[in-house]
Formats: sequence, C-alpha cells, structure tokens
Amino acid sequence: MAVLKNLRLIALVILSAAICHAQNQPQTKRNDRPAEPGATPQPRPENKKPPDPTRYAWEFRQPDFLINHIVIEHDA
Repeated sequence: MAVLKNLRLIALVILSAAICHAQNQPQTKRNDRPAEPGATPQPRPENKKPPDPTRYAWEFRQPDFLINHIVIEHDA
C-alpha cells in the first residue's frame, strides 16, 4: 500500500514538472502572412447565361415512422 502511495506521489510530481516546463517555453510559432503590395482582387466576370430553371424534388413516405412524410426540393 505504501508503494502505491509513493508511486502516485512520484507520478504527480513528474506530471506537475512537465506541465510547468511546457508553459514556460516561449511561443515562437506564428501564422502571419506577408502583405503583398498592390495585390488587389480581380473582379469576376459576369455570368451571362440564364439561370437553369431545372428543379428537383424527392418525396419519402413511411407511415410507421415518427416523421412519416419528407419532401426535399431544390434547384439545379
């Protein structure tokens, strides 16, 4: 029983030391992007074709289910 207590104490000390060591390291990792001078986004060309009038619909029925009727509709 005393060995188990000593093992727990040693594990706690090692874990505490590891946590303290990890927090004391300087934060050097950065995710900055260099600024590109004069980089302006180009306007997208207009879509000249008419919108697709196609529509899709799915219908599901199952009278034994709690939600027994579902209709899904969307365009192309």
